[in-house]
This record gives sequence, C-alpha cells and structure tokens, in this order.
Amino acid sequence: MRVSGNCQWLRTGAVLALGALLLGGAGFGPAAGHAFADKQQRVEAGKLATDKGTLFARDSPSSAWQVVAEHGAVHSGDMLLALPGGAVDSKNGAVRLTFQGDLDEKSPLPIVDSAVILHPTTESDLDFTLDRGRVDVTNRREEGAARLRVSFHHEHWDLTLAEPGTRVAFEIFGRWAPGTRFVKEPKEEYRPCTTLIVLALHGKASLKTGKQSYELSAPPGNALIQWDCVSGTDEEVQKLDKLPSWAGVEDESSPLVKQKRAALEKFRELALSKGPHDAIADLLADDDANVRKIGVKASGAFDDLSLLGEALTAGKYPDLWESAVLTLRHWIGRNSEQLMKLYQTLLDKRGYSPKHADIVLQLLHSFDDTDLSRPELYEALIAYLKHDKVAVRGLAWWHLTRLVPAGKKIAYNPSAKPEELNAAYEEWKKLVPSGKLPARVVAAESDR
Repeated sequence: MRVSGNCQWLRTGAVLALGALLLGGAGFGPAAGHAFADKQQRVEAGKLATDKGTLFARDSPSSAWQVVAEHGAVHSGDMLLALPGGAVDSKNGAVRLTFQGDLDEKSPLPIVDSAVILHPTTESDLDFTLDRGRVDVTNRREEGAARLRVSFHHEHWDLTLAEPGTRVAFEIFGRWAPGTRFVKEPKEEYRPCTTLIVLALHGKASLKTGKQSYELSAPPGNALIQWDCVSGTDEEVQKLDKLPSWAGVEDESSPLVKQKRAALEKFRELALSKGPHDAIADLLADDDANVRKIGVKASGAFDDLSLLGEALTAGKYPDLWESAVLTLRHWIGRNSEQLMKLYQTLLDKRGYSPKHADIVLQLLHSFDDTDLSRPELYEALIAYLKHDKVAVRGLAWWHLTRLVPAGKKIAYNPSAKPEELNAAYEEWKKLVPSGKLPARVVAAESDR
C-alpha cells in the first residue's frame, strides 16, 4: 500500500531555520477550504443516530461547538466532529455515516479525529465532504441501492452501495513531507501530502471518480483503492483475501483500547455538563496521563489550541509535549490553509515578527536525510534546550529525543529551573559534540 509519506513535494530553500513556537492565544478555526453555509441556506441533512455527547457541531469558525441533542437534527454546511463510534443517519434514513477512530493504533494512517460537512442533496441519499479522519457509510434501506457523493481536496466521487448492509470505509490523512520548507507565497501545488483509502467492508459497491469507474467487493474480493495528491487514483482496485487487521472490530479487551474508551467517556460526560471547552481543560489537568493525552488530542480536534498552550506553559506535566507536538503536526497537516492560518495568527495576535513566524512553521515540519546529515541541525536543537521560551525548549527536546534515542535517558523538563536546563544541555553536548553527528539517528519521525 502506498502512503502519503511517499509523496514528493516542492522543496524551497536550503537554510534550516529553528525558533519559537506559538502554543497559546486565540483558538483556531476549521479548514478554510471548506466554506460554512449561509444560515438562511442551512437545511436539515440528517439526524444523530447515537447517544447524546457523541457528536458536536458548529455553523461557523467563530461559533462555539455545540453538543448535538439526542436524535437531534444536523444541518448542511455545519462542521460535524464526533467521538469514535458516533453516527449520523441521512435525512431519508437510507445511509448511516459512522465516525471511526484508531483506538488500537493499527491503521496505516494515524487517525486522530474525524470530521465531515454535510451538503443539501436531491440526487443522492447523502452528500458530504470528508474533512479529516475515517468514516464508514452503510446502506440502511430495506431493499435496493443507496447513493452517496463524497468530496475531499477538490475531488467529488459518487458511490453506490449495491444492497442493504453494504458498508464502505473512507480514510484520509495529510502530513507535510520531510524536508519541506515553509513558504509564505506558495504555489498551488504546495500542500501537505494527502492520502485517501477506500475499503469495501461488506457487500459490493460502485465508485465513480470523474472519468473512471470501479467495482468494489468486500474480501475476498477487489476491496481497496487509494488516492493521493501526487499520483491520483489507483488504476485498479486491489484484491484482498481478508480485511486488514486495522479495518476489523477493535479488541475491546486491549489495555490501550480500554484506556482510550475510558478517557473518551470521561470527556463525553464532562462535555454534556460543561461544554467541550471546559471538558478539554479538565482533561488537560487530570492526574491520569492517559486522560491528559486525550485532552491534548481534543484540543486540536476542537481547534482549541489556546488551552493546550496554557497547559504546556504551566509545565506541570512534561508528558504533554509528546502528544502536543503530534497534535499540532496533525492540525497543520489537514491542508495548506491551516499552515497559513497559524502563520497569520502569529503575526496578528501574538506579535511575532515575520522572521520568527517563519521559524515557527519550519519547526513544525520534519527533517529529511539532507538535514539529518548536517551537524548544525543538532547543534541548533541542543542550543534551544536552554532557550528563554519554554515552547522553544519543548519542541527542540521533542525533535532531539526522536532523532537521537539515546538522549531519552537525559532527564529534562522544558519548564525546569535554569540550572537544571543547563545541566541537561551539557549532557546533550557530551552525547552529540559540536561539529559531530550522533552515533545513531532515527531518520523517520513517526506521527504515532
């Protein structure tokens, strides 16, 4: 299976820039590429099919997220964000759209959160844009086919679910390619590497992607097709003898799945009583590291990065840094508009100079083989371990411990006192002396 990491993108510039990272300030809105509907044009497009507290909606980037009421209507143009397992039925009841997660972390694409926008429809049973994550669509008619339109990244695909019970999964993921340089005036092709997987889970379906048509059949059959923004759509559907492990039912007895389920249920209960914003705040301050991790991911999913910034600045829980950086990388990987939105926020709301804002965006990217072969990279990252801004220290530490695993043994807290920071800095200097490369470098910075 080809994945987004294989995409090759325009590289601009050769100078490695390092610097400060914004982790506070105002919250951020959803992807600019997906317009919200005019309130007068909003129409009912479906209903919540699962428990209250599993689905959230907002009708504009400036609106607060609202808990969708039990059996409540959802409207066209609204951004819909759900907990894993949350589901929406189309207005006519012919199709169920179920939001999925990656609780057991088996998916080839690291799915953090799932969100869609529904659209008015007269020619199909359900019309939606897949903004991020994974969803399953199921034919719930008593007889006959169900028809959908699925949009993503300026693509518009038509899917026919042949008979009742037919079920197909869509999974989308985007990341900036390693070595990408931040560009303030990008060309059209400057965007994250994005991959979409379509997998027949049960029954048969027909897929039309513009000029091409494909027949899908659940395993054993021609079950999987993939698209990415470099190569386009596969020429042929891939035959599978059985469903991949990541597409099956999650093992609810797994300690990892149990931990995540418990934390997600805690968030749901808090969101029902306090609203999503305060629920995220409570999770970030929880004594349980597993709960805090869900809080970090929720802050990105709900575009509430200001809460994350406050938690990191307080420095009470250093473990937040790992999931925080992954969350930010996921957030800017949705599309190119996210990157520029963060850049403009740095200028307008945080008072950063253009030079420092450039550095911010560069640090959120991974390094490629050319970068990793330069001793200057490690010298710069180590120097930032005692920078006067905690965010810079934390991000430099994140990169270093991933690139040089031996450094994980060095005690470090980005919020520690200056003398403790300096002690860790000296240990890192011994591990990777100036002008030298580490004894072992991990080239790929995984987003797990």
